[in-house]
Formats: sequence, C-alpha cells, structure tokens
Amino acid sequence: MTNAFSFSVPGVPYQEQDRAKVIAPLPPALFVVPYDRVLREVCQAYSLTPEQLTGSERWQCFMAGRLTAYWLLRTVCKLSFPQIGRVMGNRDHTTIINGVRSAEKRRAKEAMFLAQTDMLAERLKGSA
Repeated sequence: MTNAFSFSVPGVPYQEQDRAKVIAPLPPALFVVPYDRVLREVCQAYSLTPEQLTGSERWQCFMAGRLTAYWLLRTVCKLSFPQIGRVMGNRDHTTIINGVRSAEKRRAKEAMFLAQTDMLAERLKGSA
C-alpha cells in the first residue's frame, strides 16, 4: 500500500524520513511587505513624520530613521535601489546604495542600532 510519502524508486523503498535526503529544502520564503508599512513602522519607531523621513533635511535625528528605512526596504521588501529612491522622496539610487552600506556598517558597530533594525524586521516579517 502506498501513500503520498511512500513509493519506490527502481527497487529502493522510500520512507517519509528519507524525504529530506531526496527533496531539497525549499528556499526561504520571500517576505512581501508593502513599502508603506515599512515607512509607518520606521516613523513610529523613531517618532518621525513621513515628511521628515522622506524629506531633504539632513538632521542626525532624521538620518537614523532613513538608514533604517533604506535597510528594511532593501532586505525585507526586496526593493531595488532605484525603487527605494523613488519611495524615499525621489533620491538618486547611489544615495540609497551609500545609505544601505552605512546602515550595514552601523549595524556591525552599534548593538542598539542592530537590535532596533532586527526588531523592526522581525515585526514586519511576522505581519506579512
């Protein structure tokens, strides 16, 4: 008798515990999170308005939120650099590339920034 997980391949019985050996694990699911949800979460986390987050002012208090938004839009939403630039106030894609790099460096150096970005990423992935 066979079921969905029991069949034979030319003389080799197949058991359910052998599935992992025969069927390669699927790649991790891509998390589809709307970009506006990311922007709302970042604004809330950093106490910013959408205008402050996407605006042109370069105050330090705005920059941490922007770097976080760049990083989340790239890693969680899987947006391209030009797409992120359009979402973040029509910025040039090279600005976004530098911002994502800066966010990665800051994540490596500052435990608080790492914890904040990871917490936001997990919250967004959990809501997808």
